This record gives sequence, C-alpha cells and structure tokens, in this order.
Amino acid sequence: MRLIVLAMATVIGCMSVADAKDTKQDDIYCGMLPPSVTSSLAYSGWSACEMRKADQKPIWNGLPPGTKQVTRFIFTQGHGLFYRAITITELEDGTNQLKVSGTRNPRGRAGDEQKIRSIRRKLSPDIVSEINALADKAGAFEFEAGTWDNETGEEGEEGEEVGIYLHCQLLEMERANPQGYRFSSVNIGCNQPEKLMPLVREIVRQAKMKNTHNGMLFE
Repeated sequence: MRLIVLAMATVIGCMSVADAKDTKQDDIYCGMLPPSVTSSLAYSGWSACEMRKADQKPIWNGLPPGTKQVTRFIFTQGHGLFYRAITITELEDGTNQLKVSGTRNPRGRAGDEQKIRSIRRKLSPDIVSEINALADKAGAFEFEAGTWDNETGEEGEEGEEVGIYLHCQLLEMERANPQGYRFSSVNIGCNQPEKLMPLVREIVRQAKMKNTHNGMLFE
C-alpha cells in the first residue's frame, strides 16, 4: 500500500471584481488556466492571479505570431508567500529566450512579498534541445492535464491511500505549441519523482535559482 501524507496550503489570493472584468474570465484563476486543468484533480493556479497582475499572459489560448513553442515552470511556496515563473519561448526564426520573474519574501510573512526584477536572456539551441529532451524523457507533457502526486489523477485503488499534500512547494509545468496545450503539476517540495528531477534541476540551474531548506524549496 502506498502512503504519502504530506501537505497543501489553502490557496491565497482572491480576485477583485475589477480583476475579474479585466481578465474577461470570471474565475479564481484569472483566466490563466483552461477548464481542462481547473476541472482536473491536479493542484493548480496557486499563483495565477498574482502572475496576471504582473502582466504574465495565459499560454493555453494560442501562441503569439512567430512563436514555435512556449514552456513555463511556476514554483509557488507552499503558503503562497512567493512564486517564481520560468518561461522558455522558442521562436520560428530559431532564437530562444528565457525569462525569470516572480516575487520573493525574505521575512517569510504574508503580505511581505516583493516583486523581483525580471531576468531575460537568450538560450542557445543546444540548451533548449537539452531541456526538451529531458522533458520528453520524463514524460512531463504526456497528458493534457495531470499530476505527478497521483499517477492516475484519479482515486486510488482499493487499499491504496491517495496522497494529500499540505504546505509543500508546488511546481506547475505548462507547454503550448501547434499541437496543443499540456499541463502537469507536482508538489515538488515534498514529492520529488526521480524521473522528473533531471528536468527540474536543469530548469533551476538555467534560472539561477537555489535549492534550500534541506532540499524542500526552490527559490
């Protein structure tokens, strides 16, 4: 019998009426995620509205002209105290860009979030090819909307306990290309699937993030 008892904090960050009108989608995710994700059992959208306020765009509803693929990794601290978004944009002209944005919270207190200065830099084709190869090897985007916390995304079989996660850092992985939109999530602070970690470590390295708190937090 598989037993995983870990954590998930209540998602903080409600949307105001004005925000709802601006997003043209009256939902608690501020239009950042499609119904296929929000109706699934995968944890999602912990930082969606904060990202929208910071002018992050949804990628599920179509690619900008000249864009071949967009892949985004969103790390959200388990109590919603800060998030970090790493976006890789591949253009049809063969150039690629990495963007790192988000917030930090040195004091670790609600309401003390500070917006970080966004970092943008070019990525070589070799680096992007390596990231895509790691994602393919891990199967990070094999399903339309899924979770690594429960491999089936459904209730466990008889005699099996489905994991419940509280207070763990959430990682959401999005990919959009001409073939469609894919999403998966994992409570990366507590549940670190061996198959997925090479991809996660490479993204963390390219974003110049650190793995702290005895390996439980990426920031």
